[in-house]
Amino acid sequence: MSFSNRFSQSNRRITFGLSFIQLIKAVLSFFTVLVSSAYFGASFERDIWVLCIVITAIMNGIFFGPIIQIFRTKFIFLKEEKGEAEALRSIGSLLCFMFAIGIGLVAVVELIPGIITKVFTTTFSDDQKESFITILRIVCPTLLFFIITSILSGLLNIYNVFYIPEIMSIFTSIINVGMILFFASTYGIYALVWSNYTSTGLLIIVLFFYIHKTGIPIFKYLNFKIRYAYEYLSMSLPFYFTYFISQILVGLENALSSFLGVGNVSVLDYSRKFVNIPNSIIQSTTNIILAPTMVKIHVNEGEKAFTLELSKFIDLFLLICMPVITVFVICSEEVVRVFLVRGAFDVKYIEPTKQALFWFGLGIISIVFYQTVTQALVAQGKVKITAIVTSLMGFLILGLNLLFFKRYGIQVLAFSWSVSHFIVAIILYFMVSSKYSSYLLIELSRKLFLIAIILILSYFVHEVVDSNFLTESGNFNSIILIAMIVFFSVATEITLIYLLKFKEKEIITSYIKRFTSKKLS
Repeated sequence: MSFSNRFSQSNRRITFGLSFIQLIKAVLSFFTVLVSSAYFGASFERDIWVLCIVITAIMNGIFFGPIIQIFRTKFIFLKEEKGEAEALRSIGSLLCFMFAIGIGLVAVVELIPGIITKVFTTTFSDDQKESFITILRIVCPTLLFFIITSILSGLLNIYNVFYIPEIMSIFTSIINVGMILFFASTYGIYALVWSNYTSTGLLIIVLFFYIHKTGIPIFKYLNFKIRYAYEYLSMSLPFYFTYFISQILVGLENALSSFLGVGNVSVLDYSRKFVNIPNSIIQSTTNIILAPTMVKIHVNEGEKAFTLELSKFIDLFLLICMPVITVFVICSEEVVRVFLVRGAFDVKYIEPTKQALFWFGLGIISIVFYQTVTQALVAQGKVKITAIVTSLMGFLILGLNLLFFKRYGIQVLAFSWSVSHFIVAIILYFMVSSKYSSYLLIELSRKLFLIAIILILSYFVHEVVDSNFLTESGNFNSIILIAMIVFFSVATEITLIYLLKFKEKEIITSYIKRFTSKKLS
């Protein structure tokens, strides 16, 4: 049996397979960050690169984020209701309109970049502003690449081609790292620019090839008829306010980081890149697997089955992410020292990076709940109320940032992100089902109790080992401590699950039985 067939037999296997591939991608992406930190550290050059990527991402989020979020689900609806040809025609129209809007946005940035850059350059000199604008003009066209890769990858996923786009992106990430290693010392920050273009361009070529190989006639249905694209625009419209608020907050967050001085943008980016590993797994698998799965359960099996399945998905994600959460929260300083303190990275940035990583680590819990619950509510058709509640999160983040960033520095930006996501996620969690609210409350208490016990016990182990056995600082001792906490958190998690008879034991037991039966056979 082939790899793709083996891991396409059930939603659980697809989730596991995609999570594993996303983990590899995230690790490679993280390795890119490590290489960048060695060559550029927390410098002005690295800051403007991050700001240019952020600006492009903000434009993506504001104009295309809601459509990307819902288009897989909407395509399945259209395919079932109106047939495949009509669904493909609507996607063809959507792609054309998105690309046209993208060209317009790129043109604005190329012609009048000052309307965007002035928000981030209040403390920049004239020469620094010019450098920033130059890099932004070069980076901005990658907006068009994002449109193409998002739609084509999504289409392949819809037609049950889950692994090819993800596996290919692994190879492009390796190319990305290689180009930085070979060219960063000669071409500086431009090595990041050209590696980004090269890797993304190769990914697009492979996506085109597999669209053709799979026999998806998307290019036959390209058109500029707004009535087809409107199918997606109408469903995504309630999310635009939420996305607008969230992307403005991202911009404000980076503007505040820039205001705090050179290096702070990079510090925030480095700490966030650590948690992007689990967060990218959660986001991609919820979009690809959870959304269409929950739609089918909601339509065919009813509210009880829907609520039970949602709880199982949350359990699965927490089970996978808990060791990572524990390391980032308990061993944040050790992680920063091992992975970042080398080359151009100045030791004075250890403390702010460690503080931000602590809060981002706790924020992984928030993202597990937030991503799964929002996709579940979309599957139930509760789009408007979800959009309204999630938009409130933006104001909460904004208020916390403006009130405390001058006093507490960069860590407030991580704190506000994590806490606000958690509060909103819990509100949305209880909106899934009023009929089974007591069940949801019991499940939430059980999950949070397990998390708290693991973190508290891991903290005491960390303190005892660090104070009594690893008295000298150094990377080797830090690695030992991280490894011990990973092992302890996994062992504690499994022990508590079995002792307290939590439902996660069924997942663990099933995988152990499958593994042992294969070994015996």
